Amino acid sequence: METTQKWNKWFLLGIVAMVLAFGMLAVSCDDTTTTAEREDVNDTTTTAEWEDVTSLAQLNGTWKGSNSQTISLKDQSIEWTDELEAEYGDISVTTNGESTMIFDASASTMSGVMISTATYSGGNIAEIWADVKTIAEMLSSEDEDGTITVTANDTNHSITMKMNMNPMPISLDDLAAAYGGSLQINQNGTKLKMTVNSIETILIKQ
Repeated sequence: METTQKWNKWFLLGIVAMVLAFGMLAVSCDDTTTTAEREDVNDTTTTAEWEDVTSLAQLNGTWKGSNSQTISLKDQSIEWTDELEAEYGDISVTTNGESTMIFDASASTMSGVMISTATYSGGNIAEIWADVKTIAEMLSSEDEDGTITVTANDTNHSITMKMNMNPMPISLDDLAAAYGGSLQINQNGTKLKMTVNSIETILIKQ
């Protein structure tokens, strides 16, 4: 029984970390957003008018994006067992992600801030909330650089993780490796499109 409980807590840790990270990675990725809704007022390009980023100079400046998606906890498990169903129930998680990325082409660095909030609802969240909060706070305590801050809201069962990225060296090869070789910019340089695990991310030039 003790082994099972320990496994379930590690499962919960993985889920908490995953949904918070998902909120960060899925910035501006909303499957219900139409092409027209994604375009700026002054942006006359179409979805076909993208080109690969070939220079850090194209990225120079500040880029921002945000998103909101709701996922089911059970859908994130490779094998959702009857035991997990009994312990967690049908919990939904709404993730809200905000990202600011700053590229300094002359210094070849990237910095920024990412904020991800996961709000849990339904199922047995009230019964397991204390564990969820404790495990989420571990994400901050394990951060040796002090760049991650985790806060919990007991009222609406939400966890917010903020990650400050200090300026770090970056190259096109680094970005290609991080985004699977899919890093594109629109023709007037107002939008940056990345793809992570088939999730399209669009950031807007500030």
